[in-house]
Amino acid sequence: MHGPVVTDVRQAPKALEKLWAQTNQEYRTHTGNIVVITELDLQENVLTALTELNARHAKRQIVGIIDPNLEGVRVEVSIFDQRGRYIERLVIYGQEEHLCGAILPLLQPGVQTYVWWATYRNPNVELLEELAELADLVIADTVTLNIPQDARYELTDLNWARTLSWREITAQLFDSPEAAALLNKIEKLDVYYAEGRRRDVVAKLYLGWFASRLGWNDLSNITLHAEPADGRGNGEILGFDIKADGATLSARALNSDCVDVNIQLTSGTHHNTLHQPMRSIAALLGYVLDGQENPSVFEASLKNAKAY
Repeated sequence: MHGPVVTDVRQAPKALEKLWAQTNQEYRTHTGNIVVITELDLQENVLTALTELNARHAKRQIVGIIDPNLEGVRVEVSIFDQRGRYIERLVIYGQEEHLCGAILPLLQPGVQTYVWWATYRNPNVELLEELAELADLVIADTVTLNIPQDARYELTDLNWARTLSWREITAQLFDSPEAAALLNKIEKLDVYYAEGRRRDVVAKLYLGWFASRLGWNDLSNITLHAEPADGRGNGEILGFDIKADGATLSARALNSDCVDVNIQLTSGTHHNTLHQPMRSIAALLGYVLDGQENPSVFEASLKNAKAY
């Protein structure tokens, strides 16, 4: 790594140029900006994820770290090598209101800009408005935070990516003709999730998806159950039970890598163990940045999650 060099917003571009001179790179390519807002107690996880994030998504990382005790703004500039590709990182420390106006001058022009609101606090209105003006995509906790959908940007959620493997398992349970015939006869869904700071956000997005796929407007037949975290991170889904016309289709996490699946139908009981490794924050971030899913499916799921 080259740096970090401590500077201010005005001198940051010059500091960046001096660091580039140390790399002896003749050519530079710019793939995008990723702007992150986080807090001091979350910065280690966030910076680790950004270090692991593939350079094809964004070669300039601007990280605003909310420090309520800091007067003014401090900027740390660095460049690091990721498998032969250099990534620029500008870390800005300051009070939330002081981050306003500090981000825009540091953006690389003419490329996509992604905004990741990596904190549990609701955004400062002025800062959110500034980010909305520059963002092509906003990533945030869409269930609990006051970050509205906006025509200026697409809205998504890392917690939505966390539901992916559970959505895939659910769909696979109905692959057989006998199970598929039960889709219109589903009576009850119970979802189990690990207690923790993330609470029931992931579980709510999963139930929102489930209800949207079945066309359910009444969510009273869905129940969430909090359980102690056991081999899975806080707020992660631990499993589900689906009841339909006397049949039960269940999935339960065995540990951080495997899920136990049981299907009890009139024809008999079927059991399987599926490999389901936990994905890192960087992998989740890369998935949502790739935009592999239909936004309308997420929007319908989010609507149900908020209504629950």
